[in-house]
Amino acid sequence: PHDSLLQLRKVLEKSVKKIHEPMQLAIMGKICSSKSTLVNAILGKQLMSMGEKELTYNVGWLKYGNPEDDIIIHYKDGSRSPKRKSEFAKWADNITVTTESDNISYIEVFDDSEILKEINIIDTPGLDSLKKKDSENTLNFIANVRPDAVIMLFTHSVAKQTLDIVRQ
Repeated sequence: PHDSLLQLRKVLEKSVKKIHEPMQLAIMGKICSSKSTLVNAILGKQLMSMGEKELTYNVGWLKYGNPEDDIIIHYKDGSRSPKRKSEFAKWADNITVTTESDNISYIEVFDDSEILKEINIIDTPGLDSLKKKDSENTLNFIANVRPDAVIMLFTHSVAKQTLDIVRQ
């Protein structure tokens, strides 16, 4: 009985803490399904790169904070590395041609958009990314973080693979 009460207490403490944290909202879909465009529309400004080709290679976790703060690269081994915003674009261009990107869990980006006080937004690489590891990283991240809500974007039609992911 005592162990059960301790477990219940831990669950309740975790739940109370979570109530006071921002909601976690993940945006998912195939490549070029306008995920980053939707993120930018929610924020009311262009924070995420967007275009007609695949541009999102890592999970981007957008949180409320000072937009001048460093971008934090979180690696799968639990380590972190800050990058100055002024250096980030060059680093991101180079990372896509190295194996370092395979070791990245997610990239934490801060912005002062009011909505981020209430909702953290998780922008993900396409589920059918040209680099299969990017898609796998998205699925692993979602499974580990377990966001409060997921918006799944569909273009033209729903592929069987996408329905399988929704079922998971």
